[in-house]
Amino acid sequence: MTPTPPVTPPTTPPTTPPAPPPIVVHHLELSRSTRVLWALEELGLPYTVKTYQRHPKTFRAGPEVKAVHPLGRFPVVTVGDAVLAESAAILEELSEGWAGGTLMPTDPEGRRQHRYWMHFAEGSLMPPLLVALITGKLRRTPIPLRWIAGAVGQQVDAAYTDPQLDDLITFVDAHLQRQRWFAGDAFSLADIQMSYPVLAALQRARGPDRPGMRAWAAQIQQRPAWKKAVELGGPPLPDAL
Repeated sequence: MTPTPPVTPPTTPPTTPPAPPPIVVHHLELSRSTRVLWALEELGLPYTVKTYQRHPKTFRAGPEVKAVHPLGRFPVVTVGDAVLAESAAILEELSEGWAGGTLMPTDPEGRRQHRYWMHFAEGSLMPPLLVALITGKLRRTPIPLRWIAGAVGQQVDAAYTDPQLDDLITFVDAHLQRQRWFAGDAFSLADIQMSYPVLAALQRARGPDRPGMRAWAAQIQQRPAWKKAVELGGPPLPDAL
């Protein structure tokens, strides 16, 4: 009896991600939305940019973007009829939906680190940085009120802002001294998400030098996609490093 040859299952050809509907980035100058431009350049996805200007005195955006998203906050991205908001959610949606999960680690440890830093950026590091920005403005109030406002700002910084930032930045810097990128040996969306608070921390926070953060910042600013994003949308911060 002739043995039956084994049946070889048909191979499934690799699938390529579908082409996305038109992507429009609603970009506010000097803001977090530079991260979205950078991510799109890294992912190689086509997009257009609608830029919004800050008011020269208040430094705030106008209400125009509320016609796109009711909160009127940046960044906002439209992909066809879908409206995306919140930086981390936008980056992951773009990668998973239209770029085959590019720039997202696949190994368990890399995924764990990636998820942590995607949330850490806005959940832990940005709040005290925003407080530092506010207390800095208190010290620049008109002269008759400056001594009161400045004293309040100093007390807030001494009791909360400076200790919080020192702990957080020391933690981030130590991590970047141990490994090249936030989620391991390879560049990922976590590096894009962490770019805004790290650059802000290097500008605003007082204390010792942070060699891990500075080396990482120098790396990201040499990437062609970063340079293209800054060329199109401007730097994320005034006097960016």
